[in-house]
Amino acid sequence: MRLEKNRILIIACILLISLGMGACKKKAGGGKNLASYQGGVITQGDLDQEMNKYPPQARSRFETPQGKEEILNRLIEQRLMAKAAQERGLEKDPEFAQRIEDMRQRLLIDALRRKITTGEAQISDPDVEKYYQDNEKQYHTAEMVRVRNLQVKTDAEARKLLQTLRMKKDKFENLITKYSQDEVTKSRGGDTGFFPKGSRDPAFEDAAFKLKKEGEVSGVVKTAQGFHLLQLVEKRPEVIRPLDQVREEIKRRINFDKQREAFTNFMNQEKEKAKVQIIKENL
Repeated sequence: MRLEKNRILIIACILLISLGMGACKKKAGGGKNLASYQGGVITQGDLDQEMNKYPPQARSRFETPQGKEEILNRLIEQRLMAKAAQERGLEKDPEFAQRIEDMRQRLLIDALRRKITTGEAQISDPDVEKYYQDNEKQYHTAEMVRVRNLQVKTDAEARKLLQTLRMKKDKFENLITKYSQDEVTKSRGGDTGFFPKGSRDPAFEDAAFKLKKEGEVSGVVKTAQGFHLLQLVEKRPEVIRPLDQVREEIKRRINFDKQREAFTNFMNQEKEKAKVQIIKENL
């Protein structure tokens, strides 16, 4: 991450050189001098400017004298590397010049995108309410259940194991290890993981959702896969997040969608103005 950031800063510096702006010999940022090198100085203003590029939570780690020195050393290295690159004429290398041009275009596109999409859209309460109603499933988590599944081939075998459990002669997990035919869940103690209604065999899920207490065991359940005994591990109730709880989240979502729509409309207009034609037969 650090190397990538340094690489981008160096390229940006050389980009400024190639545009005739003298980035590597730029005027000092103001304040007392903190370092000097042949051809330039780095001031307190330069250091402050560099530190302000970091978000507040990252910037705090550079508030110590050691942290400030680390940033200062980065600035020195950036200036010296850019100076060395200029002296070697790297900005004249065709491949490097193309990379600079690519970066220039990306920066321009980013600036244009921010200019087009800057600002909060006007979002009314009816807009928010409609979005909530149209996307209600996003704010609704169905009731879910998680059980252990002990699956065998015959009804008689299932009833015999159920009797063993009722007489407390063995534990459910032990019986799964010894007898279960469900290879998918057997390796994890029969655990099905959480599942909602409508995702399993109707008889299987009906029995699972009827279980009330943790550790409760069902009667024998018949499905196309065989005969099952189910033990409740955990239940999660249905959760519906009310509109007031998600109002600000919805406003941000609508604002994002409006910004994306604005940029898409802008691009469509530009394509129309430019009379863009794709020659598909040449692709």
